[in-house]
Amino acid sequence: MLIDNLFGVIRRVTAQPAIAGEPYGMHSFNASVGDLGRVSRWAPDVLGSGVNFDADRARHAAIGEAVERYCGNMVTTVDRRTTIAELRREGVPFFDPTRVPVFTAEQFRRPGFPFSPLADDVVLPWVSGIDLGNGGRATLLPAPAVYLNYYRGSGDPTGAQRRFPVLLPGIAAGPTFDGAVRSALLEIIERDATVLWWVGRQPAQVVDFPAGHLVRELTSAGLDPAVRLWWLRLSSEFPVPTLACVLVDDKLGVLAVGFATRTDVDEAALKAAAEAFQLRRLAAGCLEPESWLWRGTAEGRLHFPLRPYRADRAYAKDFAADWSDMTQLMHNVQYFLDRSTWDRALTRLVPPDTVDWREVGCAGRWPTARLVEHFTELDMSTYAVELTTNDVKGSGYHVARVIVPEAVPNMPTALTALGSPRLRAYAHRFDLAPMPHS
Repeated sequence: MLIDNLFGVIRRVTAQPAIAGEPYGMHSFNASVGDLGRVSRWAPDVLGSGVNFDADRARHAAIGEAVERYCGNMVTTVDRRTTIAELRREGVPFFDPTRVPVFTAEQFRRPGFPFSPLADDVVLPWVSGIDLGNGGRATLLPAPAVYLNYYRGSGDPTGAQRRFPVLLPGIAAGPTFDGAVRSALLEIIERDATVLWWVGRQPAQVVDFPAGHLVRELTSAGLDPAVRLWWLRLSSEFPVPTLACVLVDDKLGVLAVGFATRTDVDEAALKAAAEAFQLRRLAAGCLEPESWLWRGTAEGRLHFPLRPYRADRAYAKDFAADWSDMTQLMHNVQYFLDRSTWDRALTRLVPPDTVDWREVGCAGRWPTARLVEHFTELDMSTYAVELTTNDVKGSGYHVARVIVPEAVPNMPTALTALGSPRLRAYAHRFDLAPMPHS
């Protein structure tokens, strides 16, 4: 039973009321999960959310997010505990994480940095997955790279042996395992393009959607005149386009950017806009000290790592000048409530070049196999694990974790993946400033 107030994985799915200034046609749903963190080490997110310009899609997005976080946080199995050196000696197929570093030696030396370097003789936990680029060959993958919260769920809450950050991109739910893998691959493409653009200073173009276009019609109907939207196409080696939607609310004082990678340009633009409005909702919650966000955090129901409320909104003062203490993505939402942070960000969000929307889409649906082939052509590996738990099986949802080690993951500002060979190959200099996205 997937949805039931007493016995379901999800207790309830509820439509959320609109907040002032949103487009009339936008829908938002929350899926509430029981707080298992109160009775066990396993602590999945208690809330999944979905925002879309189609009500049914918004509801399914909320359920899907709740399901993927539920399954992705549950450490159900560890198949082996051994070293990289031993696996090499045995000759078994495995993903060698030392081959694709995430962090630099300088980052590891920084006082308080939460992760330790990998070495061949460190005993690691491994789980069985498949190598999508090699015909689905069985392959061992490091468990901390597979699960969303391995260190807590496995009984290592202190993180004394932390060797891997939580990989944020690459987990998805879908009606089939193949569908979930495809969604996860698109998310990896999205985050890779996003980091290469922002941190690696890769180019972007403003997408010209003319008046009367579906995207303009849906996003402008009922929109507060104080809210401005525009879209960017991010450069990428993938034919599937990645779009950003920039939202500036001069009345509420919110700057946010949403992203999406889709084969259809309209779908990408609307999904990116929905994500930007979702961030606007979070920002609105941060602004009101008695909001659902602050109440839920104070009561322990919501695990948002918020800095203390500031009526003056001067959150930039709460962080180090080099942002080395911005260790949570949620910090970005509060940081950009301080308008003194806007000028720097806006210089990156208003590129000089424009592209017509008709030049942005790509041909065909790009099924999973075709996406995998393109990753392989770029010398990028693709691994997958099914994480669907027993209580979710049969519900119509499957959860896939996909790892593309060569792709650049998005990370909190203080934990940017500066060791990524792909990022270093693209960027002559890095922009390490926070991005208005969480």
